[in-house]
Amino acid sequence: MIVCERLRGLLPMKSGRLLIPVKVTSYRPFMPMSLGMRPHGTPQYLQQRRVRAVAMIQAGHGTTDVARRLKVDPRSVRRWKADYRRRGASGLGARPASGRPPKLSHKERRTLGKLLLKGAKANGYRTELSRFHRDARASRS
Repeated sequence: MIVCERLRGLLPMKSGRLLIPVKVTSYRPFMPMSLGMRPHGTPQYLQQRRVRAVAMIQAGHGTTDVARRLKVDPRSVRRWKADYRRRGASGLGARPASGRPPKLSHKERRTLGKLLLKGAKANGYRTELSRFHRDARASRS
């Protein structure tokens, strides 16, 4: 009987055998990436991984084999393969990160960091405590 390694510590066992019979209907290997999360890496690295996956498929490797070698979900490999079939190499291109765009430009963030490092007094405040800390202290009294 196949038991996924992730479940091994959760099920009652004796001498390496399950005490409760479990029927395994399908087996999918554990994938290290959480569902719904953007994968780690630069857009260029992720694009290279997609190109590598398509190249491996064209070389005759199976979808699950490619997924196992690249440590990704087989569904991702199938999606990349379909994108390549539909749009060619441009379908594997780097995608912009989703989410709200930053309100500050890179230059503004750098300037803000320098101001914060100088401290509150250097920027015209009477004390080094920020307004947040002063308001919090006033609300406790």
